[in-house]
Amino acid sequence: MTLVLPVSGKDYIHVPDTETHYTKSRIAFNKNWLQQHRLVQENGAEILILNDSLLLDQMCLDMNGKFYDGAGNAIPKDELQRIFNERNKIGINYRGENIDALFEFHGHKFSKIDYYPLYLSQSHAYSENEGLNPDYSEPLDTDTLMENRGIDLIHFIKEAHTSQGLPRKDVKKGDYFYFFPKGGAVAGLDADSVGFDLDCSRDPAGSDGSLGVRAKISTGNLNHFLEELRDKYKVPNKQSKQ
Repeated sequence: MTLVLPVSGKDYIHVPDTETHYTKSRIAFNKNWLQQHRLVQENGAEILILNDSLLLDQMCLDMNGKFYDGAGNAIPKDELQRIFNERNKIGINYRGENIDALFEFHGHKFSKIDYYPLYLSQSHAYSENEGLNPDYSEPLDTDTLMENRGIDLIHFIKEAHTSQGLPRKDVKKGDYFYFFPKGGAVAGLDADSVGFDLDCSRDPAGSDGSLGVRAKISTGNLNHFLEELRDKYKVPNKQSKQ
C-alpha cells in the first residue's frame, strides 16, 4: 500500500455546508486512470467527478465567498487563484489532471453492436476481482456540446454547463479548448506552455509524471480520518494535523 493523500488538514479545501474536503494539490502521479482509482481508494478517498471539478473551479473564482481548509483556517484568495491557475491557465510546465468520468456505449441485450446514446459513468469503486464499477451510469445530457472547439472558460464554469458538469451547446466561444466525449475515453484537464483544455477523449491507459488527480474525502471528522491515515501508514508524528 502507498500513501498518496496529504496527512495535514491544511492541505484540504472544505466544501461549504457539506462534510466533503478536496485535496488542494494533485496526487497519484505516474499512474494510469485505473491505478489512480486503486491508490486513492486504498487511502479511503475518491477521485473528483465532473461536478466536483466544476465546483472546485467555482469556489476558486468566488471573490465574495470565504473558504476554509481542513484545519479551520481561512484560505487566502491568492491561494485559491493559484489552484485555479494550476488547473486552467497556460504555464511553463505541463499539468494534467484525470477526472472520474468514463464515457461508454451500452450494448443492446439482443445485439453485440454498441449503440447510442453515449453514457457517462462516474463514482467508480475499485475491487481486485472486478476492477472498476461505477456507482451510477446515465445517458449523456443531450444538451452537451459535441464538437471540438474553443470555449469561454468562465462562461462554462459559471453558467453554460449541463447538470453533469460538461459544457452546454450554447457555451460562448473562447480560447479554452474542449475535446468532446468519445466512447471508451475518460475526462481530464490539461495545461502547458501552449494551451489549456478539458479533454473528454483521453486514453484511460495513459500515464505521465505530471498527470495526477485530486481526491475528495467525505467525513464528519477530518482530523480523526487523518489520524487514522497517519497510523495506517506509520507517518511520523511531526507531520501533524494543524
